[in-house]
Amino acid sequence: MSSRRCSAIRADGRACGAVPLRDGPACFWHSAETAEDAAKARRLGGLRRRREKAVAGAYDLVAFDSIPGLRRIIEIAALDALDLDNSPARSRVLIACVFAALRLNLAGDLEARVAALEGALAGESLTPGRGYLDGGGADASAPEGALAGESLTPGRGDLDPGGADASAPEGQA
Repeated sequence: MSSRRCSAIRADGRACGAVPLRDGPACFWHSAETAEDAAKARRLGGLRRRREKAVAGAYDLVAFDSIPGLRRIIEIAALDALDLDNSPARSRVLIACVFAALRLNLAGDLEARVAALEGALAGESLTPGRGYLDGGGADASAPEGALAGESLTPGRGDLDPGGADASAPEGQA
């Protein structure tokens, strides 16, 4: 690791601190020999950020860390692929979009189920008048905190997902 640092002073009065070029005391951004290239790089970086904002606005993109945002990206890719001429490549893109959408829907379903289970375990109502599994509220006959027809501890004498007593011999529940 080099102990040499750029000799330039930034606008705020602090030292640059970047590693200098091999044959000079300043870094790429502050060297007189690379000033033209640095200016071009700054301009291209600004253009890229502006273009990124324009594209995000044109495609109505939301955050990539949310299911609706990711769903929008898949939708855009599928619509763009549908606009292409019929070809094996187009078919592969459409199939990939279908698989991506399926996985995204699975993730969304699992997220909703986990939230429902966490709410049920915390003693909260899932949704007034609507349960997650059966369209109704929490089953009054189920153990406290369990969803309708589900067991908190399957195989320990509670109700299993089928509603039969797990401790009873088969056919006697």
